[in-house]
Amino acid sequence: MGEVAYSREVSENARSYTVTSMIYNAVVEVDVELIKTIILRVDGTVPSEKNRESYANLFGDALDDVLSYDRADQMMVTSNDTPIIAMAKALIYAATQPVGSNYQKRKERNLAASIILERVGGRKIEPKMLAIDTVYVEPDWMLEGGDEVADQSGSPSDETGQA
Repeated sequence: MGEVAYSREVSENARSYTVTSMIYNAVVEVDVELIKTIILRVDGTVPSEKNRESYANLFGDALDDVLSYDRADQMMVTSNDTPIIAMAKALIYAATQPVGSNYQKRKERNLAASIILERVGGRKIEPKMLAIDTVYVEPDWMLEGGDEVADQSGSPSDETGQA
C-alpha cells in the first residue's frame, strides 16, 4: 500500500493515477462498493461452491489469509500490505462494525459480509438439504386383522361386507 500511495502522488499519466487512486480510496475510505468493483475486475464473478478450484479466486485467498491471522493488531492496514490484502482487511473491518439504525451503513455492512461469505465459501446456488432418515412403521390397526378392523372403524360397507 505504501507503493500505491507513492505512485498516486507521482503518477505520470491519468491511467496510473486513476488505478492507484481507486485502490487507495477503496482501502482508506473503506468503500465496499469500490472494493466489490475491483474484486470483480480481478477475479470475475463468484464461482459456484463446487467449481471454486477452476476459477481465479485471488481475493478469496487473500480473505482466507487475513482471517487466519492470530493477532488483532495484524488487522490494521500497513504500508507493507499488498493492495489485495489491504482491501481484504478493509472489507472485514466493514463487515464487523456496529452500525446502529443507520440504514445506509447497514446495507454496506451486509454487502461486505456477503462478499466475504461468497469469496471464502463459493456461491451457494442450490439449497442445502438435510439428510433425513425415513422410517415406515405399520400402525397397530393394520397388523391385527385387516378387513375386520376396517369394518369396525365405521367405514361404509355394502351387503357383501366389503368396504
